[in-house]
Amino acid sequence: MLPIPSVLSALVKTSVKINGLVIPGRQIAKNLQRFCRPVCFYNEGTNYELSWAGSSFLFKHRSHNLAAFTRHQLGTRPPNECCIIIDRSEGGRVAVTPSEATNIIYGADLGFAEDIQFVEYKSNTGRDLAGLFADIALEGLPDLRVVPKEQLVVIFAIGYPSDFTKYNFDFDDDFVPHNLEVIHGLSRLILSNDWAVTEGMQFHLRLRQHEKYPETLENLDGFSGSPAFFCFMDPRFGMRLGFAGVVRLGGNGIVHLYEAAQMKRLLDLGWPKAGASVPKTAEEDGSVI
Repeated sequence: MLPIPSVLSALVKTSVKINGLVIPGRQIAKNLQRFCRPVCFYNEGTNYELSWAGSSFLFKHRSHNLAAFTRHQLGTRPPNECCIIIDRSEGGRVAVTPSEATNIIYGADLGFAEDIQFVEYKSNTGRDLAGLFADIALEGLPDLRVVPKEQLVVIFAIGYPSDFTKYNFDFDDDFVPHNLEVIHGLSRLILSNDWAVTEGMQFHLRLRQHEKYPETLENLDGFSGSPAFFCFMDPRFGMRLGFAGVVRLGGNGIVHLYEAAQMKRLLDLGWPKAGASVPKTAEEDGSVI
């Protein structure tokens, strides 16, 4: 793993509540990375039982356990085939697939949201899922649109770049691989505070790798689906956490985020507040669950 840049280590006055615990500023990125997982697939009956495609973010939303990533990471596979790997109490690991996936029919005003995917993991699967999903009141976190740029301290994404992935396996007498183990390397990508709207891409923000940290990463492959957060200074000079969105595209030091405000809109459609009505036609709100 790459060392934490000084700009993150300096956030000693920041604190945020994550899963009921108050986390000091210098530990925020380290704690949030526990909820960033590679998007994995179980390939039953093959020599390579697990395959991997980018990153995802596991979080709680209105008592639902959700994972967010981009749909293009699935390739031709349905979303209910992706899985998270958890440790078993009796030893070893097991792949857990989603309980359900939310598919949204997009209208004209949500045309560029077609690449966002949410899947849900119900707690009644017989597995202990407590603690796997970040409880940070995501819907209440500020986004980049509402925070003046001069108040931003740092923007960072957390993901699993392809260059950091390693494979361990054994060969039998016929040179067939067995006991494949995939080792995913986690990294943080520091982004410039001078974000801009992506021209020609609705609901997207364009960010560059921070000019002070060009050595962070050269190849951004694998960051699709990575969550992006930011820390900022409020008017009382206290540090706060914000949610910037999810990485959709990246390359040549440029990252395009699907911005948080629109992700929250989709979450409202998929998992509305108690008593809230859900649009029933695409003409009413542009999308339908």
